Parts: sequence; structure tokens; C-alpha cells
Amino acid sequence: MRSGYTEKTMFGKKVAIKFGTNAFDMLCEMHGYDDMSGIDKVMAKAAGIRDLIFCAAKAASLSNGKELKLNNYQIGDWLDDAPQSDYDDILKTIESTKILGAGVDVKEESK
Repeated sequence: MRSGYTEKTMFGKKVAIKFGTNAFDMLCEMHGYDDMSGIDKVMAKAAGIRDLIFCAAKAASLSNGKELKLNNYQIGDWLDDAPQSDYDDILKTIESTKILGAGVDVKEESK
């Protein structure tokens, strides 16, 4: 299983979505941040999840040598009408990404 990766059918086409370094970099750039310190502010906005999904889909497309044929407003429309199971899967996939610390073992130091 790839960290932060899922696929969804949007408007009749399968779209790869990768919540990784490239997607978060695009999201920071889109919202004017030089680093991830502003991610909480971005995600607090109504458009935050939409923009993150858009960046994740665009990053996955570019990594595969393709151009994403959807814009962030189309992603928003898809998200509005997506089944709850797709929305839940998106959130679970975001939580599973390594860039946000999933899978990182933190060991307490012995005292």
C-alpha cells in the first residue's frame, strides 16, 4: 500500500490521488505559505479539503507524466456529491500519509 494514495472515480474517470510531499507543497504554494506551518489555517477554510484533494490529484497526475483535466472547482462539485464512503476514505487516506507522521515510530527515551 502506498502512503497517502487512493483512486476515485470522478465524472466517469478514475483519478489517482496522492497525499504526499508534492501535494502538500502545492497546497502551501497555492495558499501563500513557504512551509507547512499554515496547513491548519488552510484546512480550517471551507475550501481547504477541496484544495488539498485537487493538489493531491494534480501531483499524482504530474508524477505519472499526465496533466490533470479537472480544476479545483470541479473537485469541489465532485466532493459535494460524492458518497459518504468516498469522503470517509479520503479523510482516512490523508491521515495515513507519512508527511503528516503516519507510520513514524516515536520511541520514548529511557529515563
